Amino acid sequence: MIRNNQPLFHHHSLEEEDALTIQVSSTNSHLGQLLLEADWSEAPDHLATPEGRRDVVDHVANNDPLGLFNNNNRQLQIPSSKNTAFFAGLFVRAPYVVIQQIYAMAPDLVKSHEDLSYILAVVPSEEEARLSHQQQQQRTGKVPHYRTRSWTAEEYEQILNLLLQSFFISSSKECNIPSSSVLLDFSPPWIIEGRGIDNFQMTPLAIAAYNSNVSPTILRVLCSLEPRAMKKESKLFGGSGGGTIPLVLAAASPVPPKKSSSGYDDDARERRWEKVMLLTLSEEWYDEQRGMLLSPPKTPHDAVGHVSSSERTTTDIEHRAILTNNYATSLSPSPTPTLHQVKHACEESIHRNEWELVREFLKRFSPGGHHSVATMDTTKQIIVDFDVESSILEPIRAALVKHDDDVRTVSQRKKHSGEKARAREEWMRKYLGPVM
Repeated sequence: MIRNNQPLFHHHSLEEEDALTIQVSSTNSHLGQLLLEADWSEAPDHLATPEGRRDVVDHVANNDPLGLFNNNNRQLQIPSSKNTAFFAGLFVRAPYVVIQQIYAMAPDLVKSHEDLSYILAVVPSEEEARLSHQQQQQRTGKVPHYRTRSWTAEEYEQILNLLLQSFFISSSKECNIPSSSVLLDFSPPWIIEGRGIDNFQMTPLAIAAYNSNVSPTILRVLCSLEPRAMKKESKLFGGSGGGTIPLVLAAASPVPPKKSSSGYDDDARERRWEKVMLLTLSEEWYDEQRGMLLSPPKTPHDAVGHVSSSERTTTDIEHRAILTNNYATSLSPSPTPTLHQVKHACEESIHRNEWELVREFLKRFSPGGHHSVATMDTTKQIIVDFDVESSILEPIRAALVKHDDDVRTVSQRKKHSGEKARAREEWMRKYLGPVM
């Protein structure tokens, strides 16, 4: 069973990555120097100059602004292909306005799927806690760290939306509809790796499900882009058994620290349950959402054929990018899962020995139980009162009762066995003490 107190992912140990240092003289451009020094007031102005543009696009933007790979830097296990100005901005957790400026200059140089996976695996609330501790212990005169800030909840959402837009645009250039099958691929090992564990295998959707900082809105976009990823199993924490699915990972995701100043802890538990509900919905429903998300806009020009094929393709791509950025207002709210869908989710959980998730489902979907339903901008409570259909969950309730009885029986046997062992030990000490 997955416990929700496990730390998330380590980009070859994020804690060590946070602590990496570099001399300013090692940077390869003025932009790299500004990023390293966290000069966020000067960086946007520099990017608006011809020199700033050269720092981004010169040599196909593969100029390693931070000097990450100077002299074959062995501190990092990030591949040398991540030597662009855009990735440098992501790596130092630059403000969104800086990352957006860099992206606008060279959008074609963003590796959408890989960069999206990287950012989905970033947990800003955890980084905030680590950096706060690190800054308290930093001594005067120490060489600067690569990373001196973490993203706020608003920035993190904006950056994920930007990368989703990039995914739409880049994958739409070769075909009329974005190719989302890459979302079924496991993320590269350098992005997801556990401490001493080399068999982590996680799709972008699985990462998003387990990362408590990823919003339900982003999760819903990913489900709509590739519904089949909802059933693809991932492996984490070195489990020796079979894999697990995003539904279980969402239920097990850790809650951010309560003392976070960046807005990640607000209603974290309910957001976690909202992600569970989104992953309880059927693939068929998300197939419909995918059609709505990817359908080209209907305009009078389309009806009379006044738009050329190339112009229509550009319009479609821009339309899809806009939909991604405003997904919550572009599509209808997600429905409450049916009891058949809840039953299926419970069966999947039982198969993976996730009995606490089963218990939570039954608690929220029993007759008279209360279940939180997310609407466009609010969360309301509805009372579940399924007099006839409640029988659908009876086999699940019976399975949970049997499980609890089995656990209780095993516990009693262990307790009885322990009492017998203690009694025997006391008898031996009393009567065989001198011999022992």
